[in-house]
Amino acid sequence: MRPIGTFGRPLDTAVPVPFAGRLVPPTLHVAERFHRPVGAAMRALAAQPEFVSLMKRFGMMADTVDEAEFSDIAVAFAGLDVEVFLRTLRALGEHDASRILPSIEVPVLVVAGDRDRMTPRGLSQQMVRKIPRAEILVVRGGTHYTAVEFPELVALRIGRFLRDHGLGG
Repeated sequence: MRPIGTFGRPLDTAVPVPFAGRLVPPTLHVAERFHRPVGAAMRALAAQPEFVSLMKRFGMMADTVDEAEFSDIAVAFAGLDVEVFLRTLRALGEHDASRILPSIEVPVLVVAGDRDRMTPRGLSQQMVRKIPRAEILVVRGGTHYTAVEFPELVALRIGRFLRDHGLGG
């Protein structure tokens, strides 16, 4: 089992601003050209003790997230090869899996937060309708980081999903 995001051109929906689909690709292109200073800026931002608090304040993360734990994740994220990460984001923006969803033959659990600005609940619900054996868990108050914000709830639901489908103990 592996986590996935939305199914159709994710960068068109992941950035909650009008015309994001047209603005993000050229922005990523510029960021790729200047990947060293962009990487330095990402590392500096992630290292700030206020980083998680700012994410919460802007509604990008729920208040329930463990700030110390997420700070560790942010620091690890900042250690990524930024050039490769930006190329991956650009490729993600060109990807659309809409046509293959009906052909997925395994059980799928979609975990969604009702406050997720990058993968809005409506997109998660569309995905569930298109995948034959899909189920959804919508977490009230969850954002794009629902699994980190509500780890016990998500783990319990995944455990039940696996048991219901004969996939876990």
